[in-house]
Amino acid sequence: MNKKIFLILLLSLTFSCADTNTSLEKMRTTLTYYYHALLGNIDDTIKCEKNCKHLEKKIIKKNSLRLIFTLKSTKEHIFRLSLNARGNIHLPKLGKRLELTFSRQSSDTVTNRQIDTQNENIINDDKIRIGLKYYFLNTKNTTSFTKLGFKLRSPFGFYQELSLEKRFLIYHDILLFTKGSLYYYLNHTYLAKSVRLNFYKSIDKIHLLEQANEWYANSQNRNKKHIVTHLKLHHYFNKKNRLTYWISYALLKENSSSYKKDWQGVSVSYIHYLNKWLFIQTTPRILQKKENNFHAQYALSVSLGMTLGTL
Repeated sequence: MNKKIFLILLLSLTFSCADTNTSLEKMRTTLTYYYHALLGNIDDTIKCEKNCKHLEKKIIKKNSLRLIFTLKSTKEHIFRLSLNARGNIHLPKLGKRLELTFSRQSSDTVTNRQIDTQNENIINDDKIRIGLKYYFLNTKNTTSFTKLGFKLRSPFGFYQELSLEKRFLIYHDILLFTKGSLYYYLNHTYLAKSVRLNFYKSIDKIHLLEQANEWYANSQNRNKKHIVTHLKLHHYFNKKNRLTYWISYALLKENSSSYKKDWQGVSVSYIHYLNKWLFIQTTPRILQKKENNFHAQYALSVSLGMTLGTL
């Protein structure tokens, strides 16, 4: 209930001030101040060696946090509120290779992908997660890291992640993004796996075609394997308005059986940026799931997203 009240107040403030940039900036400045103050307090608790150089506060002020509040409406639930949050937090005393991470997402993996493509399908609960990430390599086209993460609430669900990300320019303007991840769950002592292959092809100045493919083993049942494919057309009207058309298809393999159709769907996402750090996203969607005999299910989600800190 408290989250609903907060979201209603936030939406009311946003729309009442939509044409008043000064009021919006003041709201963001206040929230950003408290966010960076919290990071400063965390950094102060880290012991510093004798030869440690205390860096200026501007290092902390470079950190940003992305928050997305979503109201989803379906036939079963008229309104359901969820929060997606993500931030990689660099603190001066941790060094250049270490970062704290903060994340939260909903249990609806399709919605997660549509409002923030960096969400993980391998994690299918809505708990707040904290992690400590160490970069083996972090360049423009290649990133390799390990992360120790855990849920804030019991059961804490400790896990170790090992990931490699790489970008390739295949042919002229065709870009390939790849990511492979291994998750070792310490509580249940088993491995979960995830592989992503995303292809990008620029059609013209305002259209971008994307094919996103993902294979992953379900973290709650090691005998289930998923393949999910999204074909997306991004239409950039201008800097403030964007449409994305989705066609999605998913396969599921259980035990020793072959892959079979699990669900399919179509959707359209419209994003309007009120300014460079605040946006509203509306996504109507039609899904057909095997568990419902592939009967059409309709859903509508409305999201309010903001970025605190440096963009």
